[in-house]
Amino acid sequence: MRYQFNNLFRDKISTGIDIRNIEPCELTDNITDDEIIIVSNCYFLSSIYTGGENPIFYDKTAAEVLHNKILINDYINEDVSHNYLMCAIGYSNSLAQKLKQSFKDNFKVVLSFDDEFYTVFFYKTRPLEIYLDEDLNKYKLEALLTIDTALKDQNEFSLTNPHQ
Repeated sequence: MRYQFNNLFRDKISTGIDIRNIEPCELTDNITDDEIIIVSNCYFLSSIYTGGENPIFYDKTAAEVLHNKILINDYINEDVSHNYLMCAIGYSNSLAQKLKQSFKDNFKVVLSFDDEFYTVFFYKTRPLEIYLDEDLNKYKLEALLTIDTALKDQNEFSLTNPHQ
């Protein structure tokens, strides 16, 4: 899998942390075990999908992004002290692994955050439906991490940003 991030993300992560190995923290609703369903050739988390049985999606990638947004803040037990960023990275890792092991298709898992909200979503990569620009540094208002399930082996990972 290939991990990419923008400069805002790099600035939030401590040097020396291997983000590939961060495990998900305990979440209030067990979204880590959520089933992934296929509807009209789109992939959705079953617990949050609300689009009906036979919808027509003209932009399948946009439909997946819209229906698969997980606000990590909503799933962290407030009684326990957690690093929200580490929880979001851990959940992103587990979701990427689940997609890679369960399906032959290629996916992109995205973690987007500012100083308050941590959002994770995923979509199937399609040649004619581009959701994010390859240069993540074009996104100036939020830190971004993307995990591409199809590209490169984990052993080729480094904490360098290709768009510095």
